[in-house]
Amino acid sequence: MANLNSGRTHLKVKPLLQCHVLLTGLLPELIPPGLDLPGLTRLLALTGKPSVDDFGAETWLCQQFGLATCTAAPFAAVGEGLQLAENEAWLRVDPVHLQLMRDSLIVADAQLADLSEGEAADLLETLNGHFAADDIALHAPVPNRWYARLPSLPQISTTPAAEAIGRDVDSLLPQGDAAMAWHRWVNEAQMLLHDHPVNQAREANGQRTINSLWPWGGGVLSRLASPAFNYLVANDTLARGLGMQAGAELQPLPKDFSACSPRGNALIVLDELNASALRQHPERWVQALQCLDRDWLQPLAEAVSAGQIPTLTLHLANFRQIRTFKVERRRRWYFWRRPQPLETHLHG
Repeated sequence: MANLNSGRTHLKVKPLLQCHVLLTGLLPELIPPGLDLPGLTRLLALTGKPSVDDFGAETWLCQQFGLATCTAAPFAAVGEGLQLAENEAWLRVDPVHLQLMRDSLIVADAQLADLSEGEAADLLETLNGHFAADDIALHAPVPNRWYARLPSLPQISTTPAAEAIGRDVDSLLPQGDAAMAWHRWVNEAQMLLHDHPVNQAREANGQRTINSLWPWGGGVLSRLASPAFNYLVANDTLARGLGMQAGAELQPLPKDFSACSPRGNALIVLDELNASALRQHPERWVQALQCLDRDWLQPLAEAVSAGQIPTLTLHLANFRQIRTFKVERRRRWYFWRRPQPLETHLHG
């Protein structure tokens, strides 16, 4: 194995053809002025003008595996470890907290990281008891990520919960032929949640209540052909589920790049910023970004400069947009180019 970082970083490079890195939860507004990110800065200095897509990481991942729309639910469920049958219809129905503002109702929290297993189980018992007559069964493989198994796939278009954060819900509710039925379904869920003992206890403790569910990403589980990647390094459940259905080789995301062994057409998903970004914890977010820069982006920059990664593409995603940069080793000789501020790359 090649030594890429003074005895610290090692990478099996011979079989590697292309490497894509998806960095999610990167919110430019949370980067304080003067923050030193040498790895990211060095990588971006080797890029030209990015391409920009106005959707989040979930939609992008689905597209890379040949799905025309964000049908994330069944694949993320597989990535969570749920047992699904082929051709079953599933929908994400994440617990959220809606907040009434002066003239709108917004999604204030779609993370609810403090929701416990016991609380989730109690809420699901109530909801499943009510919706069993509709042959809808809710599952919570983790307390704050919920899935619904449906008798058939509804004809609706939806918005991923992460893309809805801080936005007025009116324009983001399900659209399509079955939209009104799902608006009624959400209203029924809200009534069941409204004075639920779990929410009463949370309110008394000063915690945000679970006052609605957010349906999104409905789809049918299927095998996937001709994906863009045949090797995935990820903990992200959607990425792993897509990879499993495509027959890709999977590696859990290790602590740092030194333990990463990508080969073929590889995708590395760095999602450690998501939790603090969704919860709007700037200090934790900055700490996580600095760790990512040290453990992943700096070694990647060194590998590119050494010519040991043939092709590197960097996808920087906030929750509503992805900026894709092609990292080109030859640009290290462009001495006449003035280094651009990080903000220019992320906003320009």
